Amino acid sequence: MNRRKFLKAGILTIISGLLVTWIVPSFKQTIYKIIATDCAKIKVNRDHIDRFIQEAYQDKFWDRFNTQKKLIIVFFTYLSFTKSFMPYYNKYIMYRGQITGQFLLSTDFFINRMSVNETVEYIQFYNPYKQPCYNPFSNLFYPETA
Repeated sequence: MNRRKFLKAGILTIISGLLVTWIVPSFKQTIYKIIATDCAKIKVNRDHIDRFIQEAYQDKFWDRFNTQKKLIIVFFTYLSFTKSFMPYYNKYIMYRGQITGQFLLSTDFFINRMSVNETVEYIQFYNPYKQPCYNPFSNLFYPETA
């Protein structure tokens, strides 16, 4: 490889790296889109989603997703047409369910008996180690009607 080809390859690598950095959305934007899409049928204030994401960062919830998992989440969120032929789509569905489930457990959605007519309020980030005796599926909220 001569010097000209090396410089051209280096410049193309730098330009492509900058384009990927500017074009590909961040993990935080991806999480916001996932929650907003999955909770589209219920009344959720957008500020509550931002507060959930911020408190999840403070509680280090996003550290359970390593770089590979974050890339899978971002890739499949914005390129969903590839789901039929790309591997790891089932893992993406699992990660997406974990994120949305964590958000819903952090709200009063289950306490209000999963009513889609009421506005969902964000309570605090759900962490069972910091919130003892919290069971949103308790018989106090869902009594038997026999």
